[in-house]
Amino acid sequence: MIFSIGVEMPKYEHECYGIVIPALCVNNYCCCTASMDIATIESSAIDAIYCILDTMLSDNVDIFTLSDRGVLQYRRDEDYRYCDKWIKIDVDLTMYLSKPRNLMIDNFIKSY
Repeated sequence: MIFSIGVEMPKYEHECYGIVIPALCVNNYCCCTASMDIATIESSAIDAIYCILDTMLSDNVDIFTLSDRGVLQYRRDEDYRYCDKWIKIDVDLTMYLSKPRNLMIDNFIKSY
């Protein structure tokens, strides 16, 4: 799934880059993190995405109903005006498509 990522640039020396993923800021959830440098913004965002998705799944939220409204919409949203830059990243969600199941074959259990 492609996620829009808002980035708040550091205002002072030794500050982090603020990162928010608006598509995952729904209901009682918020997905934000920080990065010490530009090179780790994407990996920090991906870690935060997986963390919140795991939390949502444990709360029985159907994560496949989530949608990203896109950078242009989020830029206009008052809640995200603090974001100076926007990027998009593609995050692999295939691991969430199915849960492991057990199959009984001739009295042996095989997980797949």
